Amino acid sequence: MRFGEQIDREVEQRLRKLSRTCAWTAFAGSSAQDRRANYGPQVRSEVIGDAVQDVFRSVQEQKLKVAGYPRIERKEGRRKQLTFSATFEIYPR
Repeated sequence: MRFGEQIDREVEQRLRKLSRTCAWTAFAGSSAQDRRANYGPQVRSEVIGDAVQDVFRSVQEQKLKVAGYPRIERKEGRRKQLTFSATFEIYPR
């Protein structure tokens, strides 16, 4: 799992990369604050999705056979910490 500070850093990196690779006029005259406000929530959601996938990979490394989709619940944690639980149903061995 990633802590909130790491997620914040990843979001900032992706926003910078997005501003360099996109030729959109929306990026041409906008400030970093505008980009963060307009695209930050979507980018943050993608980064959190990647963190959840990392957890799923660790489940697969344990050679557990997952049945269906996981149930993801965000937990209340400290301000700069991302905490969630992922509940998986698994097939018996």
